Amino acid sequence: MFRRHPRAPERTPHPNARVEVALQQIISLRRAAARNEQLLDQYRDYVEDMTDNLRRRTGKMYNEDRNDWHEEIERLNHESNRLNNETAELHSQIGELCAKLSDDDLLWLEAQPEPRGR
Repeated sequence: MFRRHPRAPERTPHPNARVEVALQQIISLRRAAARNEQLLDQYRDYVEDMTDNLRRRTGKMYNEDRNDWHEEIERLNHESNRLNNETAELHSQIGELCAKLSDDDLLWLEAQPEPRGR
């Protein structure tokens, strides 16, 4: 039998609809940045494992697969750089949106429970 995770309490919308739209955008951008950061961590771990394997392995099979592994590492490093740039842009957008809001509005966002990701 599976247990369901308890649902997070629903976030109460901000009384001002315009502010609520900005808060929703911030929440969405934060989620996207968190997904990118999680993926970056996975890429780093995978590249680290592949690099360790390249150092340890020798023999004919190793030599045949070596170029494929180096290409995969290079591809993941390229993808990591792209994700880093995308994440930096997301954080920049979050900063711009936060700068437009008052401190009280930002406190409203922080005081509300974080809705579960979709």
